Amino acid sequence: IEPARQPSYYVIYLRKEDRQLKERLDEAIREGFRDGTFRRIYSKYGLWNADQEWLAKELTGQFPADDDTPVEALGSSSGGSLWPLIPKLLQAAGMTVFLSVASFPLAMILGLLIALGRVYGPHWLAAPLTVYVEVIRGTPLLLQLYFLFFMFPKIHPLFALDPIYTGILGLALNYAAYEAENYRAGLLAIPKGQMEAALALGMTPLTAIRTVVVPQALRLVIPPVTNDFIALFKDTSVCSVILITELTRRYNELYNFNRDLVVELAIVTAGLYLMMSYPLALLARRLEKRWGTAHTTR
Repeated sequence: IEPARQPSYYVIYLRKEDRQLKERLDEAIREGFRDGTFRRIYSKYGLWNADQEWLAKELTGQFPADDDTPVEALGSSSGGSLWPLIPKLLQAAGMTVFLSVASFPLAMILGLLIALGRVYGPHWLAAPLTVYVEVIRGTPLLLQLYFLFFMFPKIHPLFALDPIYTGILGLALNYAAYEAENYRAGLLAIPKGQMEAALALGMTPLTAIRTVVVPQALRLVIPPVTNDFIALFKDTSVCSVILITELTRRYNELYNFNRDLVVELAIVTAGLYLMMSYPLALLARRLEKRWGTAHTTR
């Protein structure tokens, strides 16, 4: 799905004879811009941009309607320079980091619970968990976010979440399936004799799993889990489809208004992704050298 080209407008169609309704709508729209209502609504969903700012000024009379200032200049205000745009990219990179840091711990916890249920749980629990893992891994993250953001609210208004919360939830649910496979591989790699020895010492199965098996399994899967965290930084770009202004969405917005800086913007954006992920890549490499070959599932 391609983003709408700039500038874009919202249109209300009326019958020609509905002149009074048109006047009332025009006045309501002007009032909405004057008191900041539209700005608050648009900003909440990441839709307020230079075009809307320009239209607001025109409607409220802050400059003449025949002002022919180019939309590209209004959108960038960079004067052809890259430096004024870098703070915008840094701000969006902060959102990328926030989405990753907020969603991945949830994915790790949920993934561990799923893995434990599949390995040690009864069949009636393991079967649906297996279905969940296969469905999530077999469908695109983009489609899952669409369901969470656009389809679930139609089932019940309580399912309507803020875009940021939806993004965090969608990433967590998606990556939980992959983490579950990592943890399951780690649990199955622990020799059965460890569990048998723990039970022979008088431990309950739950205590043996919690104190003997899980700590060793977690140590084995740290490298692949770290690799998945790196992948998550890049997958946050999919959240732009649900109106979250993260790094990739900001790049697209700035690119639309600064076609002459497309290469420079791309290099800076790629550099920011590298700065966020490279330290984690070094950590994963160090852990792999220390604890052996990683169990990878992705």
